[in-house]
Amino acid sequence: MPRPTSKDVARRAGVSRTTVSLVLNNVPNARVSEETRQRILKAARELDYRPNELARGLKTNRSKMLALLIPSITNPFYAHVAQGVEDVAHHYGYTVFLCNTYRDDERVEKYIRTLLQRQVDGVIMLGIVGRLELIERLVEEGIPVVVFDREVLHPQVDRILVNHFYGGWLAADHLLGLGHRRIVFISSPLRNAARRDRVDGFRAAFAERGLVFPEENLLTGPPEPNMGDEDYELQNGYRLTKEVLVRFPEVTAIACLNDMSAIGTLQALEEAGICVPEEISVIGYDDIPVAKIVRSGLTTIGHPQYERGKAAAQVLIQKLRGERENQAPPLFTPWLVVRRTTASPRS
Repeated sequence: MPRPTSKDVARRAGVSRTTVSLVLNNVPNARVSEETRQRILKAARELDYRPNELARGLKTNRSKMLALLIPSITNPFYAHVAQGVEDVAHHYGYTVFLCNTYRDDERVEKYIRTLLQRQVDGVIMLGIVGRLELIERLVEEGIPVVVFDREVLHPQVDRILVNHFYGGWLAADHLLGLGHRRIVFISSPLRNAARRDRVDGFRAAFAERGLVFPEENLLTGPPEPNMGDEDYELQNGYRLTKEVLVRFPEVTAIACLNDMSAIGTLQALEEAGICVPEEISVIGYDDIPVAKIVRSGLTTIGHPQYERGKAAAQVLIQKLRGERENQAPPLFTPWLVVRRTTASPRS
């Protein structure tokens, strides 16, 4: 039985092939009534019509494929972002090509070459630090790019932003409000703006109270190796907490750059026989799903991961459809999530 064509759909729906093309390709501002649109979609379903994507791509110069570059899908934060991207992409008929970079420059460069060869329509990038030349290469090839890094200031690149300064301020304000003063902040290397913003916001909460956050109380781990993020962050939180217990025996609270590090911190404290939050309070950042159940609930700073992924895909598809010009980047605001790992320090 021959494969049905757009001509067959047009004949069954009683419309022209041009009208079928407008509807099935989701052409914006097409002058097609909703009744006609539904009739065409019904005819396509009844005929089990499936467009020839290769032929359509050659005709329209579109592959209907987007790329998402992230450090590692094993980190729950990036997994939720990816889900948001994919849900929006699927709605608009796009496929997402997922690239785990592990923050490896050589791997990123290989991905960029592959994406250019596959003629992807657009790219969303997370965790690409200090590699503006790679972004410029995509832009020069006419590929729209959306990033999650406020440091990328390129006129043709859109950004998805979070007020991490405020998030860091919230974390410190919560601990200080409980009465903590001997506080340590543990972090991955401060190699991107999001991390530095959190630390700056943390310091600002101290300053507002006429206090100074001691620089020696900021501990950063070694550079991330080319491995899964969850392994590094867990180990970093664990190792740095062991160091904290030796260097800062009077500490009453530990703030962590993210929830995965906080889970490593909780493990180290448990091994040391320290009760949380009775002896030491712990606060994370991200509010990943496991934060709700670890130690009956990790106090943390939440921000919309899934929604940020959706926003990135929406912005990218708007660019592809010519519907986005000189608009301000979406900006998300974090919030405090109080659970069971923070409390007032003992007298």
